[in-house]
Amino acid sequence: VVKIDPKSNIVYLGPESALKGTDFVIKDLNWLADEIDSGGMRATVKIRSTRPAAEARIKRLDRDRVLVSLLSEEKAITPG
Repeated sequence: VVKIDPKSNIVYLGPESALKGTDFVIKDLNWLADEIDSGGMRATVKIRSTRPAAEARIKRLDRDRVLVSLLSEEKAITPG
């Protein structure tokens, strides 16, 4: 599943390669660590609890959002 359109009740299917990605935005963030400088910071992140941690770069977009850029592709990056 690469896209769901609930208004039209359509589920779009595609190749497995369409599920791979490297970038995602985290919103409504409550950042408790040191501030992120303008160049961003390196971090180890988990996309889901059952997957191993991945190396990433985190850059603040605004007060409540950060951009996470994984150094290698992950499959099925989804909200939640």
